[in-house]
Amino acid sequence: MSKTYLPYDPDQRLLLPAALREWRPEGHLAYFISNVVDRLDLSEITACYDQERRGYALQSPDDGEGAVFCQQAGMVKLGHVALDGAKVRANASKHKAMSCRRWWTAGIG
Repeated sequence: MSKTYLPYDPDQRLLLPAALREWRPEGHLAYFISNVVDRLDLSEITACYDQERRGYALQSPDDGEGAVFCQQAGMVKLGHVALDGAKVRANASKHKAMSCRRWWTAGIG
């Protein structure tokens, strides 16, 4: 059984976000890239996926693979970000807070 793929449709409507054509003006580089991709012969790449059962629902990109590709092309630098969920008690008063005007007139700025 040959794998069937959903066609790429830049005019498709989604609940959110809007269609690609509503994001970019006519003549944008994204349309050129889309046209180039449409003309590529991907048979060598897709042949190994003929028996693959994943990828039949919706049309969403794999952002992870795209980011790795951009990293290998030298377009981005990827790393790790660690966030701490700690809450720190503050000693602030809305009555003592300074406005921009008060800050500047106090000679702090």
